[in-house]
Amino acid sequence: MACTGDGCIWSLVQRLGTETYINAVVNLGGGRLLAGTFPSGQIWRSADYGLTWSLIRSLGSNQWVRSFATNGAGVVLAGTGSGGEIWRSTDYGLTWTFIQRLGTSTDIDSICWIDGAIYLAGCYPSATIYRSTNGGLSWSLVKTLTGEQYVLSLVYQGFNIVLAGTADRGYVYKSNDKGLTWAYFKSCGAAVSVRSLCVGASGLTLAGVGLTGSVWRNRFYGTEWVQVKSFTPDTDVWSIAWLGGAIFLAGLLPSGYVYKSLDGGASWTLAQCLGSETSVRSIVSLGSGIVIAGTGPSAQIWRSAPLPPAPVAAFSGSPLWGWEPLDVQFTDESTNTPTSWLWSFGDGFFSTEKNPLHSYADHGVYTVSLQATNAGGSDSEIKSGYVTVLHPLPPTPEFSPIWTLQIGPR
Repeated sequence: MACTGDGCIWSLVQRLGTETYINAVVNLGGGRLLAGTFPSGQIWRSADYGLTWSLIRSLGSNQWVRSFATNGAGVVLAGTGSGGEIWRSTDYGLTWTFIQRLGTSTDIDSICWIDGAIYLAGCYPSATIYRSTNGGLSWSLVKTLTGEQYVLSLVYQGFNIVLAGTADRGYVYKSNDKGLTWAYFKSCGAAVSVRSLCVGASGLTLAGVGLTGSVWRNRFYGTEWVQVKSFTPDTDVWSIAWLGGAIFLAGLLPSGYVYKSLDGGASWTLAQCLGSETSVRSIVSLGSGIVIAGTGPSAQIWRSAPLPPAPVAAFSGSPLWGWEPLDVQFTDESTNTPTSWLWSFGDGFFSTEKNPLHSYADHGVYTVSLQATNAGGSDSEIKSGYVTVLHPLPPTPEFSPIWTLQIGPR
């Protein structure tokens, strides 16, 4: 069931220690996720679809865990800011090994798994792209994008095509050979930053742009690149996630807004606000409509899940008749997991228990109703004349015979 925003519940799950920003969240599959933070360079992990989180490793103070990439089979790479370090895990993020430094005072803003053992990393301040062909164990410089400062986003479209989003000129560069060679592709506006790139079905790619708060769309593996949406000026579309089909979510800063698109990015509506003066820095989809968002400046994990189906109310009671006073045990038999109940016993008394025991003090015939509710809605069942309480008969008077003694003939 896909989350469309209106049919989802967003809730604050956890604040990750005393950290400030969650810069990156990655879905490792099987309910496992990682979140990277600032300023302590911490890696947090969840194994229950984002419901609870625990600290796994700190990569050092004044470090940003800026980016993650995974091959979906247990290998995870983390790129840091300030130190430009590559760290590697082979057990779904449980343990980590330092691999290589890609320059001093360098930020690794983006890492992307291509296929097999090929990974790419994009860096600041010289807009360099590094490439690994052995699962992230060693790296070599393949391109410096002259005139740029940042490689903020990398995405693999398929068919050997990779796109790189940059700042400060807001250019998108393209590689047709899995990142070996690069050429200028398109511009998303002057003096802007291409913060995020996200691939959906059939090569449909969306770009989130900073400073102009705009979304651009690329279709047919690079034959089109047009602006489809402009949010409030002076905002950044920091993160975009594909939820399946034509559904996308976009996270903004500093408004804390999450927008949704149901038509492949052509139009957008507000789905949720995760707090004013909040930056939605990373959004990932776990499938089945579950979405995780990492924010700043309070390092909060938010979670969205589809609304459950509304209950179908049903109940039974026993016994259903007897002499007053009569105790009746009622049992909720509703489907779709209600979370609250409202019983009316027909005698002016009510209960919010799931399975209440009610005592009828007076004789009569009573109509009983149950309203069952959960986050998806409510439903009621009414049973007319359901309980019959009888009035006891008055006691039978005792009979004392009168005997007479007659002497003589009558």
